[in-house]
Amino acid sequence: HQLLLKFFFLIIMLGFFCFLLFSSQKDVALNYQFNFHYNNNNNFTKDSFQEINEIVVNYLNNRDTLSKDINIRLLEELVFSNQYVNKAEVYLDLEGVINIEVSFRQPFFSVLRDSKIYYFDSEGGMLPKLTRFPKNLVVLSGDLSNDKLKESLLLVHQIYNNQTLNSLIGGIHYNKKDGYVLSAKAFDLAINIGNELVINKNKLDKIKLFYNFLSSNLPCNYCQAIDIKYDKQIICVN
Repeated sequence: HQLLLKFFFLIIMLGFFCFLLFSSQKDVALNYQFNFHYNNNNNFTKDSFQEINEIVVNYLNNRDTLSKDINIRLLEELVFSNQYVNKAEVYLDLEGVINIEVSFRQPFFSVLRDSKIYYFDSEGGMLPKLTRFPKNLVVLSGDLSNDKLKESLLLVHQIYNNQTLNSLIGGIHYNKKDGYVLSAKAFDLAINIGNELVINKNKLDKIKLFYNFLSSNLPCNYCQAIDIKYDKQIICVN
């Protein structure tokens, strides 16, 4: 009888130990934190954050067993599947907490097509429909194939990276006949730069020179467009 009692006692202790182990692993598995990275002009609604949180919770709750090891790579891929995520990194810290680092894709420029606005990131990838968006993005329009769109990205970067251009230029239009035409934010002025994608110092000086000229109390309709694709020339088009 004593042997039988000891056997039952061992069974009970083993069951209790397994329960503690299971509960401990369940607590650790659900102990996670997010670190979101985005700029001050982010346009992501709470739905995006909620969707990523649900992805993590569903993964943790739907493993075969809660004692099964967490597949970090799989969890990263699941988080990265969100349409707004640019990068995702998942890791366990020394305390067993799951850390989830998430950086988001950001609108960099917009494209006008068939009277609709589409937003793209800095690598030329189209973003899903946005509920909120930053102002003063460069707007692209015209005969823009996918190749031309990526090609135009070089101009967009130059505009943002140059203080003068960033303050003066609001849009880029492309057509096969004229090439690239910049749209000034003021005076409704078009600036034809041709098919050259580099706005060098010579072209930049022409833009600043003519812009200062127009600012000298001249009527807004003095010149509708200027052509600066030729060296040492500024051609005014009415």
